[in-house]
Amino acid sequence: MQILVTAVYQGSRSYIGEQQQASGINKVKTDRQLKVTCDGIEGDFIGDKVLHGGREKALHHFPADHYQKLSDTFPSSAEMMVPGSIGENISSLKCVEQDVCISDKFRMGSVILQISQPRKPCWKIDEKYDSGGVATFMHTQGLCGWYYRVLKEGMVASSDRLELIQREKNAPTLKEFLSVTSASRPNPELLEQFTEINGLSEEIIQQLTDRANWLKLYGT
Repeated sequence: MQILVTAVYQGSRSYIGEQQQASGINKVKTDRQLKVTCDGIEGDFIGDKVLHGGREKALHHFPADHYQKLSDTFPSSAEMMVPGSIGENISSLKCVEQDVCISDKFRMGSVILQISQPRKPCWKIDEKYDSGGVATFMHTQGLCGWYYRVLKEGMVASSDRLELIQREKNAPTLKEFLSVTSASRPNPELLEQFTEINGLSEEIIQQLTDRANWLKLYGT
């Protein structure tokens, strides 16, 4: 399996919202080779290091295929809804959440990447597009993209493809994972099964464990 990468993006510091919070959501496409470390693309600004960035969220991949649906649903913001505008580092075509699995390992250039978790859309997306409800729509529709951790540092460029090199047996697709975890009353046994996925981020494992325990006590 190979994924057609259409662009790689790198961001600098910008400010967003009434409080003018620092953000790296505004990114620029680059055709030159970029160094990727375990913390992400070298020089890529991360404004909120709690919700974005770090070794479990080093790079964000968002399918360009989703922008048409976003534009159709939020026509007043359609001109702004173009690849790169949502803060992604990697844009691609013909590969969405139903095509990749949690913990998939990919080679891109000389870098080895592993899917660690889906992205959780936040309020900055609504601010960026000047339209309320975009982040909620993305969450409910499963149009989130995903994060990679970096297993091997190296160089990447927009001309590189993502080549699948390993998939864990019985790993759920991102679509399956999001369908279960976004439900108001998911099956706690399914949540517990997800905690056993090799390569799922420790943060998400803890969240799933806590939620499964809560549902067993209070969910019925």
